[in-house]
Amino acid sequence: MIQYALNQTRRMLASSTAGLHFVTKLRNQCELTIGRAHGWGVSDDPEFNGEASWMRAVADQLQYVVDVGANRGEWTELLVQQKKIKGALLIEPSQSALGLLRSRLSSHPEVEVIEAAAGNAPGYFSFYEEDGAGKTSSLVAGFSHDGRARQVQVTTVDAEIEKRGWPSIDFLKIDAEGFDFRVLEGTRRLLADGKVSYGQFEYNTPWRLAGATLTFAIQWLQDLGYKCFLLKADGLHTPDVALYREYYLYSNYAIVRNDLVEDALQRFRSQRSLP
Repeated sequence: MIQYALNQTRRMLASSTAGLHFVTKLRNQCELTIGRAHGWGVSDDPEFNGEASWMRAVADQLQYVVDVGANRGEWTELLVQQKKIKGALLIEPSQSALGLLRSRLSSHPEVEVIEAAAGNAPGYFSFYEEDGAGKTSSLVAGFSHDGRARQVQVTTVDAEIEKRGWPSIDFLKIDAEGFDFRVLEGTRRLLADGKVSYGQFEYNTPWRLAGATLTFAIQWLQDLGYKCFLLKADGLHTPDVALYREYYLYSNYAIVRNDLVEDALQRFRSQRSLP
């Protein structure tokens, strides 16, 4: 009886312009609520959204790090203030951000800045760049608020690490405004060889425009021997994409190689318990 009533209600709403408008508005509010539960609207400050705690939890294990979409360099600066590392590779195509990066980290010879974007194959791509190192500058058309398109060089993390002869990447940070999964695809060789220990990537609205899904990204990483966690201020949470599906709003996801998962969870719990 209940199922019959639901079917009738769905049929009635689907055949009505007003009804369809109503359920669309309702769906949008539901997505915003799901997004809020996953970190959207809370804060993009690393000290409040869990990013700083995640980095500090594993900092003593880090020697080689890659920061894709480094922007102004806040995350890398936080790391090099925390401990001495052997190498940090910052990949950033924004001309206004590059000046800030080089100035900010000029006293750290272990930090190398590459003027390029990262993706899944080398070449050239249109980059929509905002003035003042705008945080929503992106390779994804239609997302940047007022970015002006220009051609930029695109590289892959695999290629850059091979070029430098690094043995591995201890932490891979990706903030590529919708291109995050393409960056992961360009790190496939290192991931498949188990040469990335930890990492994180951002999930947000332009993933939809880039043709990527969180569901596929999590499964893709799992097939390569990595577990994904929703990264929030209170800890690392196992995502349930079957239940919550795609919500395309700002969240951060941590990546951990399978053999390091239990230790990483314990480290994060210990980090959060510090005064």
